[in-house]
Amino acid sequence: MAVGSNTRKRIGVIDGLRGLAIALVVYFHVFINFTPPGYHTLWLGDVEIHPFSLLANGWVGVNLFFVDSGFVLFLPFASHERRIASWADVRYLYVRRAWRLLPLYYTILIGGLMLSWIKNQWEYVTLAEVVSCLTFTFPFHPSTWVPTSNMVLWSLGVEVWFSLLFPLFVLAIARFGIWRFLVIAFMTATLTRFAAYRYCIGDIESPYLNVLADSLFGRIDNFALGMMVAVLYRRGIITKLRPFLVGSSALGGTILVWYATSQWDTYYFSKQGLWAPIAGNILINIGCSLLLMGVLGSQGFLKRIFEISLIRWAGIGCYSLYLVHGMLLPFLIGHRFSVVYNLFFLIVIASMSVLTYHLIEKPTMDRGRCLSKTFPRFLFGKRVFCF
Repeated sequence: MAVGSNTRKRIGVIDGLRGLAIALVVYFHVFINFTPPGYHTLWLGDVEIHPFSLLANGWVGVNLFFVDSGFVLFLPFASHERRIASWADVRYLYVRRAWRLLPLYYTILIGGLMLSWIKNQWEYVTLAEVVSCLTFTFPFHPSTWVPTSNMVLWSLGVEVWFSLLFPLFVLAIARFGIWRFLVIAFMTATLTRFAAYRYCIGDIESPYLNVLADSLFGRIDNFALGMMVAVLYRRGIITKLRPFLVGSSALGGTILVWYATSQWDTYYFSKQGLWAPIAGNILINIGCSLLLMGVLGSQGFLKRIFEISLIRWAGIGCYSLYLVHGMLLPFLIGHRFSVVYNLFFLIVIASMSVLTYHLIEKPTMDRGRCLSKTFPRFLFGKRVFCF
């Protein structure tokens, strides 16, 4: 269970990617009315092109978050610095993840409930929702899947349940290999999305979200792709790529995401066909993983871009930014077309996120690391698995 020095060192470009992801999500929630779906649509013959579709579909930042999470969580296992060989290893993982996610989550949850009371929206918050949010069972029922007090918590529910099942995924990769696991993940996610959109299972009258399609089973390919990238990175394959291939990976990934979001713009208006919600999501996830590989392999311009201090700071504090902006979103109602108000709202989000990061997120994260250092360690006679 020993943690090598490599896993302790932050990868700067990963923070930069998270900064990009949180920027996309916040823009989508705060400024979407300035670049809505179909904004400045172009026509080349019979081909419909949406040049601003990435801004109109900033929710793809969540896909990028999930891919990054799969990469970061699995990286020490891909390099054999950690392993799942006993219940002690599982407990070690759970302790660290709990200290990483739960303190800030419960703080923001309480804050969101208090704001609901202040804004006289308490009548919309049911006891079932409060209990389900406290116990992380809210992802299992349509009425609580998007909590009233903080609409962005749905994705945190997916993240937490991925963390809970992560030891099983590690063992599955040890048994079947990363590529078979990736194929199974893709099949599971594709079938889940197909059932959700073909038979209208889990529909919550949202053009972007579906209870079943955006559950862990519908999103498992996001995490699996990140885990695959971790294996390639630890094997040295990504860092040995030629600059042309590195740039092609990042550019190709960005184009894939843009094309898929352009198809989502079309789906937003027509609500017909299964291409965008099923195949489009696959392209978005593959595009995010290609961008991740390109950024990891870059030693030049791309690396410098994602290591810009402001972008990295946003990435380091992305968890606080994500939860805080979700808690404050109700205050945007009625002001979404006011540039001045939105900019002021952005400043408030940033200020509160800095406070929550330094007062809650970072201290509890450091506490989790401290506990992991003193956690009982066991020596095992042989390596459990190889990739």
